[in-house]
Amino acid sequence: MTKSRMGIEVKKLTQILKQATSSDLIFLNEPMTSTNPVEAVSICAQLTRHFIDKGITHLLVTHLYDIYYLLKAKLTPDQLTHLESLITLSAYDEASGTMRHSYKLTRHEPLGNSYARETAAAFGITLDKMIADPVLKNQASDYIEAHNIDSIYEREKDNGLSDNH
Repeated sequence: MTKSRMGIEVKKLTQILKQATSSDLIFLNEPMTSTNPVEAVSICAQLTRHFIDKGITHLLVTHLYDIYYLLKAKLTPDQLTHLESLITLSAYDEASGTMRHSYKLTRHEPLGNSYARETAAAFGITLDKMIADPVLKNQASDYIEAHNIDSIYEREKDNGLSDNH
C-alpha cells in the first residue's frame, strides 16, 4: 500500500502528526484527493480536529467544502473559535469564455461553487464531446454497469442540462 499515492500520503501525514507541535504551521494542499470524497472529508475533518486539539496552526486548502460544515456541526464552541474558512472569489466570464479570479482571501463560509464544466470547456472538453467519443462511452458504460449507478449524462439530459441546451 505504501507504493500507492494514498499510501505515500498517509505515511507523510502520519509523520506530520507525530512531529507537529503548537509552534508549527502546517500547510496541506488538497490532502486525501487520492481517495473518494466521502473518505477524504472524514479524514480531513479528523486531521483538522487533531490540529485544533493540539493547538497547531494549520491551513488546509481544499475544494471539499463539506469538511468545514462537518466540523462546524461537530466541534465544541471552544474548538469552533479555531475554525475559519477563507475563500477566493472567481467568476466565469461568458463573453470571453474565461475564469476571472480575485486571488484575494476573504473570510467566508464555503460557497460550494464549482467551475469544472466551464474550465473543461475552455480546453475544448464538453460532456457531449466525451459522450461522442466511442472509447470514453464504452469505458463509462462499463463503469456504470459495474457499479450499478445512473449515468450522469442521462440524468443531465433528462433535466435539459447537456451541452446542447
